[in-house]
Amino acid sequence: MKILLADDNEKNRRLLEMTLKQKYELLICKDGEEALKAYIAEKPDLVILDALMPKMDGFTVCRRMREHGLEKRIPIIISSAFYKDDVYRNESEQLGADEFLPKPIKPADLLQTVERLLREVR
Repeated sequence: MKILLADDNEKNRRLLEMTLKQKYELLICKDGEEALKAYIAEKPDLVILDALMPKMDGFTVCRRMREHGLEKRIPIIISSAFYKDDVYRNESEQLGADEFLPKPIKPADLLQTVERLLREVR
């Protein structure tokens, strides 16, 4: 199973990578533009996007991924440290994200969410 991970913060990328690399093949991107290109070229099984990234934010990437219309629905998780007022959570849902995870993401929560979403699309 292949997971596309996009986050402009190196510390966050490393934390997510350490959590997921034992079970999944990872495609790691540093900005939204790179993530969208990798999504189209690699057709991952699941996507994890930071909400705020350079070149293209996670919300725009999510919308464009959904508009691209690959043959199968690929689960998308959006994460952000700014979540107190539910604005990002609501925007994520409206754009077609399957889940919103507040940062810092707890490794156990991430693994549980990833496994649940992958089971749902099988």
